[in-house]
Amino acid sequence: EELAEETVREVVGAKYDNLSLKMKKVLSFASNLYIWTQLEEDRMYDDYSTTNQLVQKWWEQIKKNCIDNQIDEVEVEDAKSALINKINTLGKLHISIKLLSALGVTERSLTYLSSNGFIVGNSNSISFAHQSISDYFLAQEMFKRFFEGEDIISIIGDKDKQTPQKRYQIQMLLQDIQTEDEEVFIKVGIQIMKSNQIRFYVKYV
Repeated sequence: EELAEETVREVVGAKYDNLSLKMKKVLSFASNLYIWTQLEEDRMYDDYSTTNQLVQKWWEQIKKNCIDNQIDEVEVEDAKSALINKINTLGKLHISIKLLSALGVTERSLTYLSSNGFIVGNSNSISFAHQSISDYFLAQEMFKRFFEGEDIISIIGDKDKQTPQKRYQIQMLLQDIQTEDEEVFIKVGIQIMKSNQIRFYVKYV
């Protein structure tokens, strides 16, 4: 559920009253508010309208700060990619550290991401701080496939794979397509609505 306005104001502080209604709406969701509080002051813009944009800015910030923390950006990128790949292929949100280590993920890259609040875990497994983070990266992969020419129905996948989690990723994908090209977004929307291969609750997005 959405957070009460008083709760959000308490976290954001005095600048809350100067935010747009759109921004206040975005921050009324706990996961978005958490991500926003991780952003450095110069990235706390007032023009975020989706979770996508928040996660994107946070990830850009984490990569930018790699040099200051004496860690290779490629190493951190590889750790994130390995985690996303296993979440996607195994269908689990928590991935074994032993498995990630076997894939070449370094302990220091996981420590760096953990210190930034991007991932959480224990001695055995790791997950992103919130599912919306993994959903964002999976949606980005679908976005890439779409603009490389793959059909939207094929990207969404079989009906038995159109789970609630996949539905949210599709929502993120559609938001990105709308931002990129509204005419393409309308064509995609019509194609989805007319297809009998797409579940109703996905069309409802």
